[in-house]
Amino acid sequence: MGPLIVWRITDGRRGHDSQSLGLTQALGRLTPCRSFDLPALPWPGALAGWLSGNLPGMDSLPNPHLIVGAGHGTHASILAARRARGGKAVVLMRPTLPAACFDFCIIPEHDPAPASGRILRSCGPLNTLCASTQQDPARGLILIGGPSRHFHWRFDELLPRIQTLLASSGLRWTLADSPRTPHCDSNRMAGLPGADFVRHGETAVDWIETQMRSAGTVWVTADSMSMIFEALSAGSAVGILELPARRTDRVTRAISDLVLRGMVMPFESWQSGHRLVTHRPALAEADRCAALLLQRMTAGST
Repeated sequence: MGPLIVWRITDGRRGHDSQSLGLTQALGRLTPCRSFDLPALPWPGALAGWLSGNLPGMDSLPNPHLIVGAGHGTHASILAARRARGGKAVVLMRPTLPAACFDFCIIPEHDPAPASGRILRSCGPLNTLCASTQQDPARGLILIGGPSRHFHWRFDELLPRIQTLLASSGLRWTLADSPRTPHCDSNRMAGLPGADFVRHGETAVDWIETQMRSAGTVWVTADSMSMIFEALSAGSAVGILELPARRTDRVTRAISDLVLRGMVMPFESWQSGHRLVTHRPALAEADRCAALLLQRMTAGST
C-alpha cells in the first residue's frame, strides 16, 4: 500500500490553517503521508464543482484518502472534492452543515455536538505545536489579544497586570500584540520597561510558534483561545490574563475547565502566591486525534 494521500483545503486564515496543518503533520508522524494544499473556493464555485464533479487544480493530483479542512469557508470545497475524486471528508471544528455531511468531524470538547461514531472530540483546537525540548525557564512570553465577542476589552485594567509580571518574576520577557489589539494600546505597551515589545505586523508567519518553543512561561489574555492551547501543546507553563466575560458561553466554559483541571492559572491566583507550573504531559491532541482517525478509518474498511 502506498502513502496516505491528504488533500488539505485552506482558507488562508492562520488559526484554521494551524488546525488542518497540525492534523496533517501528525498523520505524517504516524504513517507515510503525502499532502497537497488546495485553496478553498467561494461557495458558488464549490457548488458548481460539486454539481459538475470537477474542481480546478485537481487533475494532476493523486486521488485522496482524506480531504481535510478547518473553517466554514472550506466546507463546500471539501464536499465538492470528495464528490469529484473520492476519499473521506474530515472537518475540524463544529461544521455549519450537518455533521452527517462529512465522514469525520474533529470538534473541541467545549463545542456542543451529538454523540456519533463520526465525531472525534479534542481538548481545544488542534495546532502544529509539539512538546518542546528547547524551552528556557528564564524566558517569558506575554501575548495580548484584543476586543472579541466573548470578552469585554478593558486595557486600563490589563495594563497594571502586565506591569506586575514584568516587574516581579525576574524573567527575560517578550511582549507581543496581535491583529486585534487596538493601536493605541499597542503604543502604550511599546514603552513598558522590562520587556522587548514586538508588533504583530513586524514578525514572520511562524513567529509565535517559534517563541512558544523557547519560552518556559507564557501568559495569554483570555480572549486568545487558540494561543492558550498552542502554549499548552508546546509544554509551557501557562497563565491567563483574565478579562470580564460578556456572558457564559463555550469559550468562557473552556477556560474555566482548564483552570479546574490545573492546566492553566489565572493571574489573580498567581498574584495571591500560587506558583505557576508546567502541566505535564504537554497536550498532544493533534497526534491523539490523528491516531484515532486512522483507527476509525481502518475499522470502517474492514
